[in-house]
Amino acid sequence: IAVWSVNSTTQVEFRVDKDGIKPTCEKVEAIQKAPPPWNKTELQAFLRLLNFYSCFLPNKATVLEPLHRLLDQSTTYIQAKQLLQTDKVLAHYDEKKPLVVVCNALLYGLVALLFHLERDGQEKPIFFASRTMTTTERNDAQIDKEALAVVFTVRKFYQYLAVCRPQWYSSCPVSHHSRRVADPTCSFLAVTARHTQFINWKKSC
Repeated sequence: IAVWSVNSTTQVEFRVDKDGIKPTCEKVEAIQKAPPPWNKTELQAFLRLLNFYSCFLPNKATVLEPLHRLLDQSTTYIQAKQLLQTDKVLAHYDEKKPLVVVCNALLYGLVALLFHLERDGQEKPIFFASRTMTTTERNDAQIDKEALAVVFTVRKFYQYLAVCRPQWYSSCPVSHHSRRVADPTCSFLAVTARHTQFINWKKSC
């Protein structure tokens, strides 16, 4: 349903206004007041509720990893509820503004961030993405985890990367490793080779 000449509107549990997109106050309140889960079914229901708003949640994979292992830890549960707050706003994508991508491989998961860099240096997030690594992936070398983060990010943000070439920040850029990896058949280079067309590297701190 198209809505015209209004300051804001609610569509499918999202609030949209001139500043961007945000979760509805009702849904945020429901998450904040959610009681601790007492069984697997209740925990899965809570995780599904959070996953619906995954685009707002930085570092979701790391914070939720213990819950995905069904470990009932109250501290982790509180952190999970605090992931979604009413002040979380995703900016509208503007093809005229500089676009920046950040990706990383953490202890338990892969994280990615897409944001606009304003003229005053302010960073306005457009999309957060993350996923938990499998047990096998966690046992990989760090260089391979970073390659996995690159691939995950490209696939997640493909619709943006296909039409522009943003600045890309990572702890270990592909170009840096490409010069020092002796074996050209190593999994890192094999996995990232066909994704580098989307990448304009900037080394992060």
